[in-house]
Amino acid sequence: LGRPATAGDADFDVQQAYITAHYPLGSGIDFKVGKFVTLLGAEVIESPANWNFSRSYLFGYAIPFTHTGILASYPLGEWGSATAGVVNGWDIVDDNNKAKTLIGNITLTPFEKLTLSFNGITGGEIAGDSNDKRTVLDLVATYQPMDKLTLMANYDYGHESGTAPAGTSEAGVNWTGLALYAKYDLSPTWNLAGRWEWFSDQDNVRTGFTSFGGGTPPDVDFYEWTLTSQWTLHKHV
Repeated sequence: LGRPATAGDADFDVQQAYITAHYPLGSGIDFKVGKFVTLLGAEVIESPANWNFSRSYLFGYAIPFTHTGILASYPLGEWGSATAGVVNGWDIVDDNNKAKTLIGNITLTPFEKLTLSFNGITGGEIAGDSNDKRTVLDLVATYQPMDKLTLMANYDYGHESGTAPAGTSEAGVNWTGLALYAKYDLSPTWNLAGRWEWFSDQDNVRTGFTSFGGGTPPDVDFYEWTLTSQWTLHKHV
């Protein structure tokens, strides 16, 4: 994906390995302990579960992939659910500093065809630095205006206080982006899906873009449009 490497990156890694438990308090609290995929984002690691054949800029650069820690989830009746947890950070198993990272999600279904997911994560992610925080706010909205058409939007805003943009001494960097999706079922076995996306790495810290002259230009904006035609030849193919 080209995303900047983190301390826990390896050539071969276990994506998930966790234990779940249920505590019968109220409507029931579900716990997850171990390594698990992130709560953030509209797309996931497994290709067949995504609408498009490729991943978005937001998936690759704006948010983490996995975490190691503990999550607790509680149902909110027919309205949705809430999840909160403490993890070691972004894409690492062993923490790289003394600070823990907080992560949370609230998923709401205000009416039958609309689902809103509010996600957030904050904590120290720089090796050896427990004070400066990296924070991402993530929103995913899914709406089905008709049986064959589904729309989705994903917005991300990120900030890290302990990093300075290239060529400056004032710490604090930001990134943001928006992805809009549409999927239409032409038949029970054939659908078309489109994605339009804008990703602003205004401080050039997530993408690490380098120009032909070897510099690191600021205010970098990325745009893309992706169209996918998918056939289901068999329920397993």
